[in-house]
Amino acid sequence: NYGCKLMYREDDAGKKRGFHFFGGQGEHIPQYNIIEVIDAIKEDMGELTVKYEIDSDYTRVWVEFPVISADFSADYKKTDLIPGLYLETSDTSKCAFSVCGTIRQSKCCNVMYTKKVKKIHKGAFDAQKYKKEIEGSVFPEYRLYPQRFLDLALIDVTSPDDYINEMFEQTS
Repeated sequence: NYGCKLMYREDDAGKKRGFHFFGGQGEHIPQYNIIEVIDAIKEDMGELTVKYEIDSDYTRVWVEFPVISADFSADYKKTDLIPGLYLETSDTSKCAFSVCGTIRQSKCCNVMYTKKVKKIHKGAFDAQKYKKEIEGSVFPEYRLYPQRFLDLALIDVTSPDDYINEMFEQTS
């Protein structure tokens, strides 16, 4: 059996446009699952800010946690680090549903990415289960990065701004 599925979009005039063929094993993971995951995470993380880019077959969302940024300030005496998440998905199998942690310097747009958790387009999607995977592998890394910054701060560098910017560029 070589069954496949066609994904199409229908405009207001009723015109249909094919976007993607799924093979026999491929599954449509609706893009609204991003909202489910963000809502599940928001329960524990509190206030958040969201930025997004959406096109016809690919969605990218950046979520940041300003409350945790305040925790970093208190714990590490480094006030300009903002933790967050980068979520991406495509309902046309352009990419798996994936989430990775981000840590951004508030004064610029430099971002470091942590481990990535992926859900391939196969089988059922459970936002709460996915949230547990994020909590188990992405969130623990948030504490590693500020500590690493503190360790690096002990290194004598003649131009700290250049060094930090170069470090961000190498890890981004």
